[in-house]
Amino acid sequence: MRYRSRRRRKINSDGPKAFYNGRPIRLPRDHAYINPEKFVNKAVVQEDQADFVPQHSFRDFPLEDRLQLNIKARGYTTPTPIQDTAIQPILEGKDLIGLANTGSGKTAAFLLPILHHLRQSPDHRAAVLVVVPTRELATQIDEEFKVFAWGL
Repeated sequence: MRYRSRRRRKINSDGPKAFYNGRPIRLPRDHAYINPEKFVNKAVVQEDQADFVPQHSFRDFPLEDRLQLNIKARGYTTPTPIQDTAIQPILEGKDLIGLANTGSGKTAAFLLPILHHLRQSPDHRAAVLVVVPTRELATQIDEEFKVFAWGL
């Protein structure tokens, strides 16, 4: 063991080494090394997924007729998995958290029920606040909203 000259404190020479302002400091043994592998996401092998068979069509959802026409004009024929499972519970007024990949139709999954509820509001004073993390996503949602709300 070595001793510091003035303070006579022991410095563990066999433990992890770290320095602060040029002076050695003692680190706890369990926190001495941060393994970067903990923070690296490994590629996950995708298993073959079965083809999705929707349980509903857009006509099955009790949406307003004009909204159904806008859906058809947009080229939507069958709902995606997130739309198939999310639209009906949202129409029933249930809370929902939906997770799906980019481009899977999440925006339409929540916009269609919102537009339907706004049209069904008796005093037409209902309001909706959609909170998103980026301006680009807000712009995308606004554009989709305008397309689905056309003529309403």
